[in-house]
Amino acid sequence: MGGSVDLEKKVDSVENLETKEEGINLHESLTEEEEKIRKKYLWKVDLRLVPILSLTYIMILICSGNIGAVLFTDFIPALKLSKAVQGNVLTFHSVTLIIFQLPSNVLLKKTRPRFWLSSISLLAGVSAFLLTYAKNGATVVALRMLMGMFAAGYVPGVVGYFNYWYTRTEYAVRMSAFFTSVATAGIIGTPMTATLVSKKVMHYLSYQSVYFVEGLISIILAVLMFFILSDYPDRASFFTSEEKELIIRRLNKNQGMASHTKPTLKATLTVLADWKIYVNAVILFGLLTVSTIVGSFAPSLLVELGYKFTTAIYLATIQAGFGLIGILTSIQLMKRFEFSKLIIVYGIIGYTFYSVAAFANGKILRLVFISLSGFGATGNVPIIFGWLAINQGGIYKNLVASAAMMSLGSISGAVVPRYFVPAYAPRYYTGQYLTVFLGLLSLILTLVMRIYFVKENKRRDENPEDVSHLSLEEQRALSDYHPNFRYRL
Repeated sequence: MGGSVDLEKKVDSVENLETKEEGINLHESLTEEEEKIRKKYLWKVDLRLVPILSLTYIMILICSGNIGAVLFTDFIPALKLSKAVQGNVLTFHSVTLIIFQLPSNVLLKKTRPRFWLSSISLLAGVSAFLLTYAKNGATVVALRMLMGMFAAGYVPGVVGYFNYWYTRTEYAVRMSAFFTSVATAGIIGTPMTATLVSKKVMHYLSYQSVYFVEGLISIILAVLMFFILSDYPDRASFFTSEEKELIIRRLNKNQGMASHTKPTLKATLTVLADWKIYVNAVILFGLLTVSTIVGSFAPSLLVELGYKFTTAIYLATIQAGFGLIGILTSIQLMKRFEFSKLIIVYGIIGYTFYSVAAFANGKILRLVFISLSGFGATGNVPIIFGWLAINQGGIYKNLVASAAMMSLGSISGAVVPRYFVPAYAPRYYTGQYLTVFLGLLSLILTLVMRIYFVKENKRRDENPEDVSHLSLEEQRALSDYHPNFRYRL
């Protein structure tokens, strides 16, 4: 393996490599030399993918989530927003986010990944930037809808795109690194927004300064992304011949090459017929609710505790800091403990702290617990997405299933935030009860899915099936129902 490889004969033709494989979902032991090559190519892939995708996601989150702070600036009086319009500004952004996630991921597979991901990032940034010049509530709602529509495909797209480059054993850590963006957006975005609100830019009002600067940064990052990303491993130019041969071979044995996966209506409908998608969507629905509320509306909740607006914005970074600690801790814990156990533990921590912050009395007590809730609420995000993604069993199924689960799971973002606008202050009880109920439901369903996975893995161990008569393409179509596939608990 240490010698050179003839790319024309061995690497450039992926089909030649595939015909040598006996099946998929197979574990491959590497020699010492191959392990060195694997580490080298993974380092190259990590540098190409993780930083730019994470930075862009940070700005998408900041541009989408700053509405929780903007609502307390000159935004409402300047644009004369009624109570109904305030709710629509939040809700309709989530509606387009929900509707366009699945179509966006199908288009990702039909186009070049770097073109699609950079394009939707660019258009989301432009939509945020144009909010600087909105003259009325209708324009704000329309631009927020466009922002949601373009941003819809980003996270499910990245979840699917990482599968193009990483095996199941490599995937979770990279997704966790990517999802540090959730906490980092709070740490960076909250003080950035506070600074822009207090200092202002040129002749702009406070809210205009926010969207002008943050939208512009998003646009710049989206343009850079196009020149940094590559579409597929077998078409990347930054590998040596040995690195390319090894990554192609390993991906073929694991799940196949993304460049040779063709989307069809039948395949899409087959994926959408899987009942597990809808159970997982409810899990996402509940567990993402608390991270959304804590991440976006912590400033609002702190204002109602009596803190000045600017002070509340800065104090909100504390929960984001705990969220980052939670994510960094989860990266290490996922190497040692089962995903489902971590989801339940993190969920209990997040919801217990959140409940104290929501329903207790005492200014300092509530500040402390809303800050601590970030550890469990935000720290759980990469564990959830990692667990759901690695249990799909195929590239195209992961693309469709991830988008479907996130689309349905994001419905909470269209419903619950409506009850955290100023009109429902000071305690936001309706929103608080909904958030806690959805979280408890999600934890129960996580336990149900764990029990199912345990029983199904045991059944497959005790009843082996021979599918060697099927072609590799037919085997890959089985996705997680392939007899060699084992669910990660």
